[in-house]
Amino acid sequence: MTNPPYILEHLDKIAKILNHPNVYSFLHLPVQSGSNPVLDKMNREYKIEDFNYVCGINIFITYIDYLIKNVPGITIATDVICGFPTETKEHFEETLDLVRKYKFPVINISQFYSRPGTVAAKWKKVESKEVKRRSTALAKLFTTYPNYEHLKGTIQRVWIHDTKDEGKNTTDEVFMVAHTKSYAKVLIKREQELVGRQVIVKVVDIHKWHVYGEIIDRNPKPIRVKFEDHFKGMYKDNKNANNSTTSNNRMAEIKKEQVDIHATITIPSSTSETVENQNIIEKKQIINTNINSTKSYNLSWHELIGMFFYLLSIYFLYLGMSKWIKFKF
Repeated sequence: MTNPPYILEHLDKIAKILNHPNVYSFLHLPVQSGSNPVLDKMNREYKIEDFNYVCGINIFITYIDYLIKNVPGITIATDVICGFPTETKEHFEETLDLVRKYKFPVINISQFYSRPGTVAAKWKKVESKEVKRRSTALAKLFTTYPNYEHLKGTIQRVWIHDTKDEGKNTTDEVFMVAHTKSYAKVLIKREQELVGRQVIVKVVDIHKWHVYGEIIDRNPKPIRVKFEDHFKGMYKDNKNANNSTTSNNRMAEIKKEQVDIHATITIPSSTSETVENQNIIEKKQIINTNINSTKSYNLSWHELIGMFFYLLSIYFLYLGMSKWIKFKF
């Protein structure tokens, strides 16, 4: 998930990452509204026009168009707030037009709710009946177009992660839940031993929220892509050759982050060097502990006076206890 203004300068890198075979081609981009005046009042720091990305000389396409073009089958989810203060019917129509254009397969629709302490909480609210009408209209629009029509009859590699479709009735517990590379939800007949694995299925039926698949290969050959090959040159700064070392260091950091996430990425590493470094760190920690344990402190004058009276009180307590014991016995 990311906010639209933050990805414009990284679109090529995001597309490269989403095209990796071990990464879902799914991105959550909350647009909130299709109207510039509303976005301005929301203080969203972007406009609809700001989504433009230069694709060539005098050729402009939106950032969504760029991702659709460069990430085949990408699924883009978004959020929309209905009834924000100052939103007119005309403003809301612009939001509907945006949804009609892109037909988002996932939309989180919410009605405006003022949070105490915010500027919007002080503004005049849109009538609740009108807010409900707008959210209902958007929900109806969402149901008018299919999400997965293009998947029917296709062969898909899916990743199985569960044996129960949450929220369904008991008759649906015979299915396992899987997702395609584009994160489309696929229900297939349950085979417990396949949970956590990838299989090849044929999509035999489609619904608004999911599709049904039949397994045609239970043990497909994994797709193995070397990290260096897929992201080669991605972080290279051609403007400054001196930054090549920085780019290589950044690549090394990314490899380290990814090695535990994607088992199919082969990254050369030195086990002995890692163990040696760990031993050095442990030795430093032991030395620091010993130093701290033997470290001496200089006491201030008021700390010395306090210690003196503390010892004096113990002395008088000792004298008093001695006299009491002699008197008693």
